[in-house]
Amino acid sequence: ASLQASLANIAGDGTNDMFINGQDVGDLSDATVGATLEDKLNAINTNISGVTVTAFTEMTASTQGDGVIQGTNAVTFTLGNA
Repeated sequence: ASLQASLANIAGDGTNDMFINGQDVGDLSDATVGATLEDKLNAINTNISGVTVTAFTEMTASTQGDGVIQGTNAVTFTLGNA
């Protein structure tokens, strides 16, 4: 499951809880805080003092290039569930 999907299962209801530094992050379900990873991270940052959570994405190209995207060059992202 993706990180976003895993965080969406944290309901803060006593059965699926997550604590950071002893602090309950609360309900991270899609219906409560939103469906995106950014929504989940914002909720954690709002609910937990003393930490800042972030995420990053790493990508690997299928062909080698010079790393410069300009002119008609393009990068296409296709998002889906792993």
